[in-house]
Order: sequence, then C-alpha cells, then structure tokens
Amino acid sequence: EFWFSEQRDLPAAKRFFRKVLERHGRPDRVVIDGSQTNHEAIVSCDTANRLQDRARRRLKPIRIRRSQYL
Repeated sequence: EFWFSEQRDLPAAKRFFRKVLERHGRPDRVVIDGSQTNHEAIVSCDTANRLQDRARRRLKPIRIRRSQYL
C-alpha cells in the first residue's frame, strides 16, 4: 500500500536528491523512511550520476538503509 501526497511524489524526490548530490557529493549510505518514492529517487539519481562519468562507473551503488523510526 502506497500513500502519495504532493510532498512525496517521485519528481519532487528526484529534484531533492539531485540537489543534495550536487551540493554535498555522493554519500556511501543513506538512511530513509519506508517511502518507496525516496528509494526509487535515490536509485535513479545515483545511477544517472555514476553513468555520467566513466571514472564513476566503478563506484559501488549508494547503500540504502530504511529506518522505521524516521
């Protein structure tokens, strides 16, 4: 069961994570709540970021940890 609201739609989540990656760099791991949109946005942005540069292709994907306490 998924609950989407205006604040949790996929395009907004992708915009947020793209800005985070540009400003703060690529993290090793990310802790998120159980939202599927956040998971999809992180995977999508990380894949696009790694494919842009040949040297980044060797990087491991960002590890995603879900926490029920967020």
